[in-house]
Amino acid sequence: MLTWNRPRAVTGKATDSASGPASRARSRRGLAARATGLRGLPLATLPLPRPGPILGSMSDFLQALSERVLIADGAVGTVLQDHQLAEVDFDGYDGCNEILNLTRPDIVRAIHERYLDVGCDAVETNAFGAGAVVLGEYELADRVHEINLAAVRLAREAVERYSTSVWPRFVIGNMGPGTRLPSLGHIDFEILAGYYAAQAIGLIEGGVDALIIETVQDIL
Repeated sequence: MLTWNRPRAVTGKATDSASGPASRARSRRGLAARATGLRGLPLATLPLPRPGPILGSMSDFLQALSERVLIADGAVGTVLQDHQLAEVDFDGYDGCNEILNLTRPDIVRAIHERYLDVGCDAVETNAFGAGAVVLGEYELADRVHEINLAAVRLAREAVERYSTSVWPRFVIGNMGPGTRLPSLGHIDFEILAGYYAAQAIGLIEGGVDALIIETVQDIL
């Protein structure tokens, strides 16, 4: 799991130093330029905004984790299924739970609030399948950034309702394994890494406290 302090204000200019912001931006663009997306969509066409700086001090999330056990939420997808949503709720993308961040934000936010209401310290974004691999299967690969930003916003809105100075709550950016394995030749590893980078940037820019890559497998 990756964590950092969410920046509140960022000032200053990009530099050309090897480790500076401009260099990091060039690295991301280079990774994007080398990857070709699903259905012929180049990853370079996906928005890759620069996230805020990763600060050297301990994040609020890690500070809380060092003091006590933090309880995260449970499943989101299966709870969504309990709502018996109609095709119109998915805006024609039946089965794409992540599009609900845009079409039914009320339901997604309410699920986060249910977990917080019973005492969870952190909720995961509704972004398990919000990478370009899965969204590309719905011809939504060009909306990766938009959908991940929306996922964070809904989780953050719920968390802000429950957080206090005594009991802070947190948002974890969730990234699933997708549906294609490099070890089986489904997808090139570098392309898959580029897709993860694009999703992570959306989650970080949205303001998550940590990232989790879950249910990853390599059956060989």
